[in-house]
Amino acid sequence: MRRDRVFRTVSTIVLSLALTSAGVPASAQSGKPMTAAEANAQSAAEAAARQAALQPPPPAPAVVEETPSARKARLKAEKEAAKAADKARRDAERAARPKSDTSNKVAACLGGAAVGAVAGWLLGRGSTGAILGGAAAGCVTGWALGAALKGQDSKKLTSYVASDYAERDDLATDSWTAPESGQPIMLKTLDTSYKPIDHQVGVAGGVAFDPANIRVAIVKMRVTAPVSLRSSPSLTDGDNVIGDFATNEIVRAYGTTNDGEWTYLSEPQADASDLVIGYVRTAQLSPQLNLPRAAPVQIAKAKPKAKVAPRVGTRGNGGRTKPAPVPLQVATAPSAPIRQVAFAAPTRCKNIQATALGKSDHQSACSGAKNVA
Repeated sequence: MRRDRVFRTVSTIVLSLALTSAGVPASAQSGKPMTAAEANAQSAAEAAARQAALQPPPPAPAVVEETPSARKARLKAEKEAAKAADKARRDAERAARPKSDTSNKVAACLGGAAVGAVAGWLLGRGSTGAILGGAAAGCVTGWALGAALKGQDSKKLTSYVASDYAERDDLATDSWTAPESGQPIMLKTLDTSYKPIDHQVGVAGGVAFDPANIRVAIVKMRVTAPVSLRSSPSLTDGDNVIGDFATNEIVRAYGTTNDGEWTYLSEPQADASDLVIGYVRTAQLSPQLNLPRAAPVQIAKAKPKAKVAPRVGTRGNGGRTKPAPVPLQVATAPSAPIRQVAFAAPTRCKNIQATALGKSDHQSACSGAKNVA
C-alpha cells in the first residue's frame, strides 16, 4: 500500500511538470476551471500560433548571374580602389618622413639640368649634342660636407669625381683638395654595379655600332702592346684597321662588347658628349695606368693607318723593285659624317664616398652621365 501511494505521488508530479512545460495552466492541470486571466492568456497564445502558421515562409534571396562585362568592370573597380588605397598609404608614409638631403639634391639636379639644357640650346643653336651636353653639365647635385666645401668647391668636386676619379680603376682611394676652403677631401669607392641607363653618343663615320652589344663603362686604360684601332669588332676583316696605338699610350674606353672581347674607344667632345672612334682588343689594355697620381692623364689619339704606295718594277735591276719616283702619300678615305645614336644599355655606376672634417657623403657616378647623383 505504501509503495502504491509513492508511485501515484511521483506520477502526479511528473504529469504536472509535463503539462506546465506544454503551457497548460495549473488550474487545468488540477481539474479546476481556469480563471479569466488564464483563459485570456491561453486564447492569445493559440491565436499567435495560428497567425504564425498562416504566414508564408520568407522568400529565398534572388541569385543574379554576373555577366562577363559586369565582372570585368567589378574587377577593374576593385583594382583601382586597391591602387588608390596603396598610393594614399605611401603618400602618407612619405609625408611623415623628414625631407632628406638626397631629395634636395635631386631637385637641385633637375633644376640645374633644365638651365643647362636651355644654355646648350642657345649656344649650340638647337643641336642635339649641345642640348644633351648642357643638360649634363647643368646637373650638379653637390656634396653634404659642411664647412669643408665653400663657394664652388662642391661643383668642382662633382666635376673631378665624374671626369677623373670615377674613370680610373687603379685608384681605390684618392685625395682632392678643395680650392676655396683648402680642405683635403678623401675619396673612396664603396662598390660598383651596373644599371640600365639611356644614352646618346656620337659615332665616327664608317665605325660599326650595335646598341644591343655594349656595356657602357668609361675607363682610362693603358695600352700594353701595340694594338690596331678597328672600325668593327673583327680580326678577319683586313680592311677594318683605321689606326694604331703604341705601348703605354693612354686611351679612353667607352665600354665593351657583351662578351668582353672588344673595347669601344671614345674621345670626349667640346660639348661634354662622347664620340666612339672604333674598337681595340680588350686583352691589350690594362686599367693600371702606371702614372704618378699628380700627373695629368693625356688621352692618346690614334695614328691613322698609312696605306703604302705600290712599288714599281724597273728593268736591268735583277727583277728587284724600288719605290715609285714620287713622294709617298698617306691615303685617307673620305670622312663620313658623325651620326648620333640613342640607346639604352647596362651602365657601370660607382658608389663613391667623400669624407672631410668628420663628415661623409656618398653619391653614385654612372658612366656617360656627367652628373653625380
